[in-house]
Amino acid sequence: MKKTETPPRRFVSTRFLICCLLPYLSLVAGITIGMIYAKSIAIANYGTDHAKQDWQKWREETQRQSIGAGPVQRRPANAEEPPIVLLLGDYFWTSWLAIVSMLSVIFATLAFLAAGAFGKSAADSVPLANHDAKDRESDGTESEVL
Repeated sequence: MKKTETPPRRFVSTRFLICCLLPYLSLVAGITIGMIYAKSIAIANYGTDHAKQDWQKWREETQRQSIGAGPVQRRPANAEEPPIVLLLGDYFWTSWLAIVSMLSVIFATLAFLAAGAFGKSAADSVPLANHDAKDRESDGTESEVL
């Protein structure tokens, strides 16, 4: 007699994937909104003429201290704008991609661990041996039952 084969089981259920996808998308949306908000605040605070003048004074001071005329020897600041304006202005999408990439790796690792911890064990997916006489007969291990 031919044994019936069970279809292969998926590692995780569709419900588990949906439960992981919703928090992941909300985290990515939260990071995106947070970075856009931080960009607007940084440009509002450090993009003004007064802030640019303060930055130019700082650049001149680092230039002066780079030749050893000060309490420490500094490298001169090369940027024309404050670093936060460059980071969130010119390199916004690069920063966003780096943060989302790291978040994705951490989230996928935690989801994998959760799937292993809360999913069905391998023993649950292996069918128990059928002790039917016909199966024993096809194996050639028929034992005489009196």
